[in-house]
Amino acid sequence: MAEKRKVLLLDGHSLAYRAFFALPPTLSTTGGQLTNAVYGFTSMLLKVLSEESPDAVVVAFDGPRSELRRTVEYPEYKAHRPTMPDELREQMGMIEQLLQKMAIPAVRETGYEADDLLGAMARRIADSGGEAVIVTGDKDTLQLVAPRVRVLMTTKGISETVSYDREAVLERYGVPPDRMPDIVGLKGDPSDNIPGVAGIGEKGAVSLIKEYGSLEGLYEHLEDIGGAKRKQSLTDCRDMAFLSRDLATIDTEAPVNIAMDAVRFGEWDRQQVIDYLCALEFKTLAARFLESFGGEVPEAAAGLAVAYTMVDTADAAAMESLARDALSQGRIGVASTLDGVGFCDVELRRLALATSDRVMVLDRDEAGSTGFSTAAELLASEAVGKSFHDAKCAMLAIGKLGMEVHGLDFDTAVAAYLENPSLGTYHLWDVWERNLGGAVEIEGVAQVTEEQPSLLDSDDASSELAAEAARVFHLTPALRDKLSSLGMETLFDELEMPLVSTLAQMETAGVALDAAVPRALGAEAGVELASLEREIFDLAGHEFKIGSTRQLSSVLFDELKLPTIKKTKTGYSTDSSVLEALREEHPIAGKIIEYREYSKLKSTYFDVLPELICPDTGRLHCSFNQTTTATGRISSSNPNLQNIPVRTEVGRRIREAFVAGGGGWRLLVADYSQIELRVLAHMSADSLLLEAFAADQDVHAETAEKIFGVPHGEVTPEMRRMAKVVNFGVVYGMGSYGLSSRLGISIEEATRYIDTYFATYAGVSEYRDLCIREAAERGYAETLLGRRRFIPELKSPHRQTRELGERLAINTPLQGTAADIIKKAMIEIAGAMSGGGVRSRMTLQIHDELIFEVAPDEEELMTRLVEERMSGAVPLAVPLKVDLGSYDNWGQAKG
Repeated sequence: MAEKRKVLLLDGHSLAYRAFFALPPTLSTTGGQLTNAVYGFTSMLLKVLSEESPDAVVVAFDGPRSELRRTVEYPEYKAHRPTMPDELREQMGMIEQLLQKMAIPAVRETGYEADDLLGAMARRIADSGGEAVIVTGDKDTLQLVAPRVRVLMTTKGISETVSYDREAVLERYGVPPDRMPDIVGLKGDPSDNIPGVAGIGEKGAVSLIKEYGSLEGLYEHLEDIGGAKRKQSLTDCRDMAFLSRDLATIDTEAPVNIAMDAVRFGEWDRQQVIDYLCALEFKTLAARFLESFGGEVPEAAAGLAVAYTMVDTADAAAMESLARDALSQGRIGVASTLDGVGFCDVELRRLALATSDRVMVLDRDEAGSTGFSTAAELLASEAVGKSFHDAKCAMLAIGKLGMEVHGLDFDTAVAAYLENPSLGTYHLWDVWERNLGGAVEIEGVAQVTEEQPSLLDSDDASSELAAEAARVFHLTPALRDKLSSLGMETLFDELEMPLVSTLAQMETAGVALDAAVPRALGAEAGVELASLEREIFDLAGHEFKIGSTRQLSSVLFDELKLPTIKKTKTGYSTDSSVLEALREEHPIAGKIIEYREYSKLKSTYFDVLPELICPDTGRLHCSFNQTTTATGRISSSNPNLQNIPVRTEVGRRIREAFVAGGGGWRLLVADYSQIELRVLAHMSADSLLLEAFAADQDVHAETAEKIFGVPHGEVTPEMRRMAKVVNFGVVYGMGSYGLSSRLGISIEEATRYIDTYFATYAGVSEYRDLCIREAAERGYAETLLGRRRFIPELKSPHRQTRELGERLAINTPLQGTAADIIKKAMIEIAGAMSGGGVRSRMTLQIHDELIFEVAPDEEELMTRLVEERMSGAVPLAVPLKVDLGSYDNWGQAKG
């Protein structure tokens, strides 16, 4: 091997796992193939290739876990670790395909883990005078650091690494690299199920190894160890300490069947790699590869390249010309740079308006200038369609400057969400890359004069904003075509786009809040938390940090010896499901659950609500989110209204803080009654459900009669409660185990309830089967109004993933249709209110509920209007029943 030859050694399993869990599980191709692990792995690979410029690259993978030599030596080694997720396993082959196309060898050996192979290769490279750079997320590999061996440790997501040489290891851990296994011998490693010595943590282990040099040195001086408890633990666990060190020691003698001298990086067909990246729809990664290594992006994947001229906003003639272009083209793309979030805090910093090839960018300090006047006229013109990315937030900020937006035509974020509602985030750059992906060049930055100094000249932020407006302009027809091909253009135009303005109006209106209510609740919660804390400490026998998972785990499982339920990478779990399971074992579990509930309510609502009141309006302005749920439902933030407890006393008291604005105004609360079951009756055409809703019968009581076999008049409240769980749970795919857990009954009894339910409502059973069959055939589930959700899980070869897909296939049409119905009602009510000139305002939307602040002389009018529009929003085979009431505060409606 040549002197100075640098070889990059990658831990394939470690990097794939990190990528899989760092990137959202919604990252997939348009065909539904999940690609988050492949994307993240490829991104990390390209990054280190660019930074390190290696002469050779090798990737190591683990051998089969059951055959690892460490498992043979110690069967409990990694025994607690779950198997590789099916969704990741499906992508490992794709990662290896990429490596093949890049001519990068992938090595694995039966009985050995990837870090053993990395260690063996690194030693051979260093012994031959070369340099080895190991890329991994596994801290065990730090023991391999040597004069010609360096470790690049992934630390956060897929973009950050820390380079470790000998000095860096010493600085970080206090011991040289070759003593790292000794530390694990003492402290253990819960992630690998290596026990170590009981009672010794990382700080103690480092301290002992620094003082005595090694395990051998420590045990030679055992009598010098201070603390009887620690000395006894070291004595009792001597054999386990040495075994733990052996398990943590990387085998640098592992066999690696590869001729390292023959490995050369870059001996590949570059075009094959680019074609593969484009086939996976990794346009950004293909561009990065192209920039680093050359090649050509296929024409079909090259994207749309556009060139723009940025006009001088101080030039009246240029502004008039741009305005003429906008009028003749009939639309503009709008982008904005905002400060703050939400109605109260948001402010416009910059604004960009783009036609097909020209763009202007305005700073807020230019308000009143010729450019701003032109922008205001274009934004207000109904003759010019406006396209935004996240229009609602921009409209709130623009409105604060006294400008109005009319002719809102397109929102690229909403369109991208409608196309694929499972992605979770819809950043403009990502939407552009997925759809067009070409370069946007901005030229002709505005001139600078003494009278009109430009804030835009050589300003990268302004140029980027100009490019954003251009992307919005060109994305508009592309996304409209996609929605049309998916059959969702009407849904977009008639439901989602009008909803943008409706939500903006609601956020602007805000709601009145009685701050004294949450403050009083906060004071009470403080007293309750102090009392619970004392009780928990008494039950534990000492004080500890209740919010610390590590300390709580130690109290529950080491001291109180409660049964362990679930284990994580860092130790035993103390999550809510574990504590619920421990309720019967020890009273401390129930107290901790109470403590957590009060703590969460205090930090989320009691302490926060008064701080959310806007000083300028004296009202709370909630944010409504249109692109966050895969089902189409609206969510809220600041505060999260959906998470306020529904049927508890504390939930009712939180709702009491939401009040009418005084002066005789009232809150009108309108709630759809059992809307999802009514949608189910319509879509399944089940005769019993249709009859029950047509006759306005109590469907839950009807179900209770059937599953409990009792006459109509003998259904108890408890029977009805249980039947309600059956009605909603079983329809959405809850099985016998889940139902038994929810109702506290045996699995056998739960099975009988489910069988009775489907025997009674045969139409529902047939409808469930139809939903699954159609979704599997078409690749998506669809609501009554045409909203689609693609369900790639149905194509998975793995049973658990397919079962998830089946539940989604059933849930989506019901929950999505219910979401569409309330959106339709909101739009129609908002339109009627605007056309009727009423003073009342729509203020909140939560689940299936709408809340209005009603003027004293408009209560009868609003009650009639809301009931008519909600009950008639979408025609169904059963009545859409709406429960309405007028109250002083929201809590009274749930009393």
